Amino acid sequence: MIVVGVLQDKSNPETPLSQKLRNAGLQDKDVTAVEKTLAFQSFAGDFLPLIRTLQSEKEINSLRDLALTTNKETLTRKIIHNKAHPEGETAEEFEKAWRFILETQNKSATNRGFSQS
Repeated sequence: MIVVGVLQDKSNPETPLSQKLRNAGLQDKDVTAVEKTLAFQSFAGDFLPLIRTLQSEKEINSLRDLALTTNKETLTRKIIHNKAHPEGETAEEFEKAWRFILETQNKSATNRGFSQS
């Protein structure tokens, strides 16, 4: 309920979400988890099994990490194995769409000046 209240609070828009969450009593690890979930929520189209699979990857903490440092082959196989792709979509259809999304994200991150170093 704390997170919902913070997300719905539109006062002080200049205050970063992380600070608002800390002010509401969340610990750093919980703040990180909320920020990670919100980033993956939009990327995964609110599809909970995919969000959970992305959250389980300890080295992925942001979309930037996902785009630049993640082994796409391994993650794609894990998503397919976990059936973390939408019902009605074959694993092959999902894999093709997923690869396109990852490549688009990677190009976007690179164009914004992020490097893979």
